[in-house]
Amino acid sequence: MLDLAIKSKNIIIDKSNYNGLLLVQDGRIADVVPADTAVACPVLEVGDRAVLPGVIDPHVHINEPGRTEWEGFDTATRAALSGELPRW
Repeated sequence: MLDLAIKSKNIIIDKSNYNGLLLVQDGRIADVVPADTAVACPVLEVGDRAVLPGVIDPHVHINEPGRTEWEGFDTATRAALSGELPRW
């Protein structure tokens, strides 16, 4: 079952731009489908904002050195690579 669909006119994959839905299942990217696809989950519409699935921001502020009891380089980079969505 899908958790969420993110709808954007600018989903960027392999240097191409798609108008579509990025589907999230179990906190991970499951698929990208055409924008008019019917889905049985909440849809977050972001208009023409760019969605860059799988891209990790290399300009991060990891709490190392210091405050590593809750985040260090190892845990922060593993979390980024996992593709997990934040649980706010």
